[in-house]
Amino acid sequence: VNIFSKDKNINYFEHKPYRMITKKGQIKFIEDRTFINRDKNGKIISYQGILLDVTERITTQKKLRDEENKFRHLVEKSLVGVYVIQDDKFSYVNPKIAEIFGYKQNEIINQLKVSDLVAPKDRKYVLENIRQRIENRTKAINYSFKGFKKDNTIFDVEVYGTGTIYNNKPAVIGTLIDISERKTMEQSLKESEKHYKDLFNLSPTNIVIIDHKIKIYELNDAFCASTGYSRKELLGKHISCLTKPSGRAEVRKHFNKIIKGKILDHEVINVRKDGSERIVRLH
Repeated sequence: VNIFSKDKNINYFEHKPYRMITKKGQIKFIEDRTFINRDKNGKIISYQGILLDVTERITTQKKLRDEENKFRHLVEKSLVGVYVIQDDKFSYVNPKIAEIFGYKQNEIINQLKVSDLVAPKDRKYVLENIRQRIENRTKAINYSFKGFKKDNTIFDVEVYGTGTIYNNKPAVIGTLIDISERKTMEQSLKESEKHYKDLFNLSPTNIVIIDHKIKIYELNDAFCASTGYSRKELLGKHISCLTKPSGRAEVRKHFNKIIKGKILDHEVINVRKDGSERIVRLH
C-alpha cells in the first residue's frame, strides 16, 4: 500500500497465484485483479477487484510439469537414442544419441543437419524417409542405415520413427540404436552357416537330419547319391521309406529311441530308388 501511495500513477495491480485457506481448511490458489480508487488529491480511498479461484489450473499445470519431468528423466536416462528432427536439423537428442555418435548434446541440437550423422551413400535414402514422415505419407517406419560418427567412423544403426507435431510444426520423433555389433554377429553367423553347408554338402559321408516326427528335414549330396533319390524326392518323407516294408517297424522303433535321447548304432537294409538293397550302418 505504501508503494501505491507514493506512486500515484498506479491505479491497477495483479497478484500472482497465492494460497488461501477456506473455512473448511482447504487450500485454494487465488489470483486477484485490483483497481485503486483515489480522491482528487491522489490519496487511496478504496480498492475494488475480483478474486479468481485458479486451483484447478495450477493443479493441472503441476501435473503436466511432473509428467514432463518424468518423461524427460526417462528419455535422458534411456539406453536407446531418442531424437526429434525438424527443418532438417535435430531439435532434440538425448545423451545416448550424443554418446553413440561421439558428440556432446549441445554440439548436435540445432547445430547439425541430419545428413551430418549419415554416411554419404545413405543420405538420400534417409532424407527421403524423413520427408515421407514429415509430409504424413508414412506414419511410422523402421529401417537401418550407415551412421557417421564425429571421428568419421561409419557404423550400422537402426531407427524407429514417426511423424508428429513439435512446437506447432511437423517433425519426426523416434529412437535409434547402434547395431554394428549385431551386424558383425550376423555376418559371422552367415559365414559359419556357409562353412557348415559346405562341409555338410561336400562330405563323402551320408548325412541326414531327421525332425521330431522322424521325417527327413535335410540331407546332403552323398546321401542322395547313395539312395538314388533326389533331395526333393526325400524331403519331408518318413525315414522308414528307405527300408524294406518288413523292416520299417524296427526302424521306427530305433528312431523313436533317438528322439528320446538314445544313441543309435545299428545295421539296416537300405532300399534304393531302383529297388536294389544295401546293408548300411546307421549312427
